[in-house]
Order: sequence, then structure tokens, then C-alpha cells
Amino acid sequence: MNDDGRPFPVPAPTPAAHRAGTVSTAGGRSPVGLLAGEAASLPAERVLDRLDATEAGLSSAEAGRRLAVCGPNAVRTHHARALRVLGRQLRNAVLILLAVTAVISFLLGNAADAVIIGVILAAGVGLGFANEYRAERATQALHSQVRHTVVALRDGRPTEVDVTALVPGDVVRLTLGSIVPADLRLLSATGLECDESVLTGESLPVSKTVAPAPSGADPAEPSRCALMGTVVRAGNGTGVVVATGGRAEFGRIALGLGERQPETDFQAGLRHFSVLLLQVAMVLTFLILVTNLVLRRPLVESLLFSLAIAVGITPQLLPAVVGTSLAAGSRQLARRRVLVKRLVCIEDLGDLDVLVTDKTGTLTEGRIDFVAALAPDGGEDDRVLLFGLLATEANLQAAGPGTAGGNPLDTALWRAPGAAAQPAGSYRRLGLLPFDHDRRMTTALLNGPDGTRTLVTKGAPEAVLSRCRNVPVEAAKTLRARFAEGSRVVAVATGVASGQAAPAPSDERDLTLAGFLVFLDRPKAAAAGSLRRLAELGVTVKIATGDNPLVAEKVCAGLGLVSGGTLTGGDIGELDDDALIAAAENATIFARVSPEQKARLIRLMRRRGRAVGFLGDGVNDALALHAADVGISVDSATDHVDPEQLRAPSHWDIGFIRRFMLFFGPISSLFDFLTFAIMLGFFHAGPDLFRSGWFVESLATQTLIIFAIRTRRVPFLRSRPSRPLLIAVLSVVTVGVLLPLSPLAPELGFTALPLAFFLALAGMVVAYLVLIEFAKKTFFAEAGGRLPVIRRRGHLHRVQRRASRFSHPGPLPGGPSGVHGGGHGGPGGPIAGPAPGPAPSGGAGPVVDRPEPPGQPQ
Repeated sequence: MNDDGRPFPVPAPTPAAHRAGTVSTAGGRSPVGLLAGEAASLPAERVLDRLDATEAGLSSAEAGRRLAVCGPNAVRTHHARALRVLGRQLRNAVLILLAVTAVISFLLGNAADAVIIGVILAAGVGLGFANEYRAERATQALHSQVRHTVVALRDGRPTEVDVTALVPGDVVRLTLGSIVPADLRLLSATGLECDESVLTGESLPVSKTVAPAPSGADPAEPSRCALMGTVVRAGNGTGVVVATGGRAEFGRIALGLGERQPETDFQAGLRHFSVLLLQVAMVLTFLILVTNLVLRRPLVESLLFSLAIAVGITPQLLPAVVGTSLAAGSRQLARRRVLVKRLVCIEDLGDLDVLVTDKTGTLTEGRIDFVAALAPDGGEDDRVLLFGLLATEANLQAAGPGTAGGNPLDTALWRAPGAAAQPAGSYRRLGLLPFDHDRRMTTALLNGPDGTRTLVTKGAPEAVLSRCRNVPVEAAKTLRARFAEGSRVVAVATGVASGQAAPAPSDERDLTLAGFLVFLDRPKAAAAGSLRRLAELGVTVKIATGDNPLVAEKVCAGLGLVSGGTLTGGDIGELDDDALIAAAENATIFARVSPEQKARLIRLMRRRGRAVGFLGDGVNDALALHAADVGISVDSATDHVDPEQLRAPSHWDIGFIRRFMLFFGPISSLFDFLTFAIMLGFFHAGPDLFRSGWFVESLATQTLIIFAIRTRRVPFLRSRPSRPLLIAVLSVVTVGVLLPLSPLAPELGFTALPLAFFLALAGMVVAYLVLIEFAKKTFFAEAGGRLPVIRRRGHLHRVQRRASRFSHPGPLPGGPSGVHGGGHGGPGGPIAGPAPGPAPSGGAGPVVDRPEPPGQPQ
């Protein structure tokens, strides 16, 4: 800053400077940022000086000025783009076939056919475009309700800031389970470890330190920096932002992948199906053309006939039908406040056959209320409440947890009726050892009003009690009683401080049990109904929680979820992968599991070919959310078919479709030849009569067969179609029968059919549908033993999903070599919403969230 308080002038960055990731300004300072490797090689004080920042962060005004220079901390945009949507509609093999056919028809002088095909082509593209573009516009409007926030120091106090609003120089707080929002040079770190697999592919976490790189060390060694897009696996810390958006390591990788999102299984299946139809059409066209030429038919007439066959076997409106169906699903989800970023990804959500859910905040209300502070014998003891308050991360003198980044249990403690009366403000905290999922406890070193130093530890009862001496026998009875009620219990213990400057894990021993803090998180009223509906849909629900097994079983029993057994974290740790997946097939509840164990369970179930979703919203859910096929995060943590078709998701199976065509196709051809025989042998039909009879027979049989092949049951008797489908099919057949009788008949080459033909038609239709029913039994009996399709999603998919967290509604500045690298990739994740705390922005699958209600804090 200048002496008058104004910031140093920042020159317009050049493309070369952008690629280098740093822009020099007066005095060597660089508010635009530094490369992470450069920042890691410098002492923290020197990095702050280079960024013209302090450990107290930036002022809001200065942050605003830097944001105008640097641009948003984003690598994707989420504004609807009409040309991009139109391009997706045109990349379709069926449409390409139609376009080629129309052009050839026109060049051969058959303008009427070309116009008809062109109208069909335009209708297909138009409907698909209208549906998807409308969905993207709705997404753009809803995206303003989706927030990914981080706690940063602004104006000297912790403030929740949108991730995209971060700038170099911001000081950011990192907590367990959070996604690192930008490249940071660490200023403080307590047991901090980060999962950097999204950058390196390595699954082991990397320990972090604040010390500058020793002499001779690799300057790019990442232990002094926390990198954008990685996940905090343990501990906590603070860091100063050194690079944002496309200048960050993750940003450069994400931009290098280009704008196109990974292809979903549904898109791949539809593309393969379109290619299959194109191949069939080309083969049949060639064979028919060769046959006509062998029979010495005129070349042009033979070619036109072949093209007509190609068009006839092509489902011209397939893209439009698909787009309309997906758009209908999107609108239904929108009415339930679920934001869908890309239509095709609704199919991914529908693929789920296993849902693993956290308990707290998903099956329960998520509002944790403090109930009581108890002595080991079960009697009330306000002293335990005081110790609990002292072992929080709150500012003791402010007598509250603050509003940014507060822990729900700690927040509940400070809301307790007796909290204000406790003398917490008379204690001074000398150090704090934060919670992690290995120790499962927090320890504070305090200086009391009388000058005495005291250690206070609170955490999971099993963990705390194992470090206490002389535990009263009544403590176990008190715990069992509270667990049986479904309460959450935190144990509190004290210890003697021996002159240490800060608490260490080695100090958490020889403690004295002070008592228990009891909390209650009530089951959601709607959860029981949701669980029943999931069971009806064939989705297996399993619970993975860090809570006590008795509490988890109590909650599940109250919600009507039948348990197939419980595995604890200790049980899971003793099992190898094969044994664990065998046990997990039957078990319903996984209790006292760590985040790593949740993620391991999901990876093993996915290895079996299951489509696994994870539903959660807590800091300990981040790893599992990223490991799942579909990660579902919620801010508050909450077309007519046969039932058996809902018991498992349906996937595109091109081999199955090919076998279906080869099995049922000859049956259809048999009745075409029967029609030929009747028209030529019985009616002695000329061209117009023959054409009319074949048209009506083909339309009737190939339309009415929909009722047979839509179900494995007997149609109408055991499986009734929806009314819209029934009306649509009968209307098409009626129009087809009336066309040869209409004024349009001469223009179409049709003529009126005799009454006897319709009697023959009725007999053929009945015989055709009966034969199809017998064929169904054979075909589906042979197809019933097929193995499920195993789907693999790689590292590329994961990087693209994670990039969705860093998205911005407006165009990002610069081209591919510019500051943000032209990251106009559209919505980064297919289905998304607000991610409270560490809620996912990527991982292996799409994210489903509910938009944040207006005015509700994250």
C-alpha cells in the first residue's frame, strides 16, 4: 500500500505474464499472485510482503479492487449458450443420416421427399434444442442460489466469502473435510494433511508444514502449500491465497482438459445406439440397391427406393423424444428444488441401486440441541458444560462460536440456556489441538483465573475413556442409557498441564473423566416415507455414520429401516477387501466409521459393478461423496411402467439391442411377406393398392407392437399402458387407416382399400401380437442371466467434476493462453447445488443438491 493508503498501481497483465502466473508491480509486490512453487520456496513473511497482504487478511474494498484486476476465482462458466446447445443436438448419427438422405433426394430431383425429410429433421433438432436450452436457462437462473463458500479474513474478522470471490492476499481458514479453494501458502498448520489425488492420482495424504523449504530441497515441493481442489484430510490451518482460477495448479489442469464435459453413460449408450442404427441403415440400403440393380431396375428409381427404406427404419424423432423425456424429468426435479445442470445426467441419478447415507442431518433434522451436562454417575453437573465450552474453537472472551465456520456441536453448546452464566471468559486459551478422525477428540490448553494451567479434552466417549484413569463404573451405565435413547454423547475429561507451550497428542493420557455432554438430533418426519419409497424402487439403503452403533440402530429402528446387521469401524479395519465387501453386502449399518472407511466401502461396492450414491452433508462425508458414482449433498440434509422395471436401473446395452433386433426382426419381416402374398395373390394389387396395403399393415403392426415390447408381462391384462401412450398409438393407427381414403391419397400414391383387406389386417395383427408374446418368453428367459454392466470412471472425470466448484456466471477473461484460459465449459457438474461446509463439487459422479433457501446461512 502507498503511504496514503491507496494500493499500488497494477499494470495490465500481459499474456506472457499470465502464463507465468505472476505479474510484478512496484517494489516487487504482486497483488495478482504468485506460482505455488515460488511461494513454497519463500518464507511466509516474504510471501505476504510480495502479495502486499498481512496475516489479518484484506479489507473488503481492497479485495474488490483485486477482484476487478484478477477476475473471479473460476475455471468454468455456467451461463446458457445457444450455439453450444445447438451443436450438441447436431452431433447425432441419426440426424446425419437424415440430412444426407435429404440432400441425395433433392439432387436426384425428388424435392418433395427432401422437403418432408427436412421438416422431420428440423422438428427433431428444434424440439431437442428448445428443451435443453430452456433447461440451461433455468439452471442459470437457479445457479444464483448455489453457493460454495469459504471462511476468509476480511476487515479483520472471519467472514464467509464465495469461493469465486477469493483474490491473492486473502487469508483463508482450512478445516477438516473442506476443499482447498485456491493455491495457498500456509501460515499456520496443526496436524494438517491434504488429499491431493485429484492432482497427482496418489491416494495417500500429504502432510503440510509452514516452515520454508530447507536448503537443497525441491522448490516445487508442495508441503508448504495447500493446492486448489484438494481436500483437507486431517487437522486445520490458515493460508494466504497466492494463485486463483487459471493461475492455480488445478486451474491449469482443468483448463487444459478443454471445455467439453466427460460423456455420461447415457450419452455413450445413445451414441452407440445411433451408430448401430446408421450401420443397419447403410447395410440394408446397399443390399436393396444391389438387389434392384441385379433385377435390372432403373438406377435412379432403385436408389430412391433404397433411401426410402433407410429413412423408414430410422427413428427420426428419437433425439427429440429423448430430450423431451429428460426435460420432463428436469422440471419434476425443479419443483422439488433440485437443480439439474445438464439434462442427460438425470439418467445417472436414475442408475442408483445402492444409496449409502450419513445419519446426522440426512435421516435426522440436522439441528443438534444440547440436552444435558452429566457427571459420570448420570447426575447433572454444570462444571462439565464449562469444560465443554472451554474445549471449543470459539473466542472465549467473545463468549460465542461466531457466525463463520462454526462446529454444530460447539454451536449447540453455546446456545445452551446455562452457557451464558459460565465463567468461560475468565479463562485464556494457550493452545488448541483440533479434532481429527484418528484421535476423535479436541484438546485445549487453558490458563485459569487463578493462574493454574489445565488440559481439557472432549470427544468420542470410547476415545476419551480409553485415555482416562480410574473411570467410575457408573459411567458405562450412563453411556448405555443415553445411547439407547438415541442421544449423541461427548465425553469430557481434564488433565494436568506440565509446562508445555501447546498441547500435543502425547498429552492426551492419564486424564480424569469429568462427565458427558448429551445432545439430541431428532429423526426427520419425512425420512421414514423416503426410506420406504427407496425400498419400493429397489434401491438398497445403508447407513454409514461416525456415531455410536446403538444410536444408529435406535434411529434406524425408529424410521422403520430393517437392519441386516451392524459393522463398526473396528470391524472394518480388521477385514481385507474381499471379506469386507462380502460382509457389506448384508450389513445395513456401519457405525463409528472414519471418512476413509466410508470412502473404502463405496469404492468396494462400485468395484462389484453397483451404481453407488452417497448422501451426506458433514465434513466427514467429503471423501465418500467424491468416491461415489453420484454424490448427493443437501443444504439442510433431507415415462407408466411395471414395478419390476423400477427394481433396478436400466442401462444402454447395445449387445442386448442387437440381439433383440435379430430375434424380433425376422418375425416382423414374416408378416411383411404375408402381406405381400395377400396383396398380390388374393387382391391382385397394382402399385397404388399394393403400396396402400403395405403402408397400413406396417403402420398398424409396428405401432401396436409397442404395447407388447414395452413390458415383459401380457399387455393390458397384466400391464396397462398410460393413457397418453394409449391415445397416441391408437391415434396414429387411425390416421394411417384413413389416409388412403382421404383427399391426400392421390398425392401420396395411395388408393382406397377394400373391406376384405381390413378383415385380413385384423387377423394378421392378432396373429402377430400373439406370436410376439410367445417370442418374448423365450427371449427374456435367455437374457435373464446376463451380468450387470460394470462402469468405470477415471481420473479425467473426477477432475472435471471438481472443476464445477469453481464456476462463475459470466464469461471469464482471456483466451486459452490468458489469465483464465477460456474456461467456458458450461456447467461443471451435471446436477448441483449448495455445498455447506465441505460438500462436494466433483468426485466420481454428479452432485445433487437443493438450492439454498433465501436468507438461510450455509
